[in-house]
Amino acid sequence: AAVEAEVESLVPRADALGDPAEDGAWDDVLASLDDVGERLGELFAYAHCLVSDDTNDRGGNKAVAWLSGLSSRWSRAWIHPEQVVSRADESTWRALISRPGLAAQLPRFEDLRARSHLLLPAGEQTLLTELSEPAMGSWSRLYDRLSGRLRAQVGDESLSAGQAFNRLDNPDPEVREAAFRGLETAWSAELDDCAEILGNITRTRQAIADRLEVAPIELPLADHRLSRETLDAMIGFCEGPCRPLMHRYLAAKARALGTEKLHFWDLRAPVGEGDERWPWGDAQDFIVEQFGTFSGEMADYAAQAFRARQVESEDRPGKRQGAFCIPFRRARESRVFMTWSDTTTNLITLAHELGHAWHNE
Repeated sequence: AAVEAEVESLVPRADALGDPAEDGAWDDVLASLDDVGERLGELFAYAHCLVSDDTNDRGGNKAVAWLSGLSSRWSRAWIHPEQVVSRADESTWRALISRPGLAAQLPRFEDLRARSHLLLPAGEQTLLTELSEPAMGSWSRLYDRLSGRLRAQVGDESLSAGQAFNRLDNPDPEVREAAFRGLETAWSAELDDCAEILGNITRTRQAIADRLEVAPIELPLADHRLSRETLDAMIGFCEGPCRPLMHRYLAAKARALGTEKLHFWDLRAPVGEGDERWPWGDAQDFIVEQFGTFSGEMADYAAQAFRARQVESEDRPGKRQGAFCIPFRRARESRVFMTWSDTTTNLITLAHELGHAWHNE
């Protein structure tokens, strides 16, 4: 409630900002926007963890939707400051960057000016900002709910999507194929709805790009501060030197598995002595030990995360599919989410997510 009140008060305050050379409110308003944005992130992380843990948590899902709308209002408060910064003449720009209270904003300001051609006029940008998150962001929330309540029939078992996906690590090809078929059948029931949503998102992005008179790729490139040349270089490397190497790897894996051609359900299959199991306690000890060969601090951090039970790993239905690490910046802590099934792939995933948590730390 406190954050909501602050967001609503920030919109008119930000809209009223005047000449940066004369208006002393710039420092306070932008500092408040950063502070409220961080608090919103904390609340959203908490709600996201609730609905990932139980996709049927109606209170959690309601909170995520409410916070998404509130985030749109917070983004709305940035519109006027962004318009001033992105279109500032040289004297206004110098006035902005010379203010001691705005020193922390310089990277954001420079990024804004670099992408000024991707901002619509203020009225249109305001409308787009307030509509985009509820419209475009709904897909990820729907996906989480779908993947949580989906049931895959694998043999005589009814498994969640996350549980069935873990079966793709099984050394038995019949188990892997059964898991794949069960997932394919379960997701096929949602095919038309998913296709319609993704099609609408694509058309919306195309309409925005058309209004800006840019190629659709320009928007995600700007969001990720990535040049087209860098993207083309990476894709070219994947299609050039990497592709033959990947083909050799896949052919070698097929030979190791004793099959003429790899099926999709073979991609995650273990080879060699691939039936090694990792009970939860053994996995914790192994990761701490291996982290310690690189950094004692990193090993200590992982051990503390396990002791503090900052990893949600329980193998049960009702959880969203996949794994993630999410930071709580105000609390200066992270949480890791996954569905554990004692496989080597799970072990690698856990180490990977704890690596993110260590970066956050």
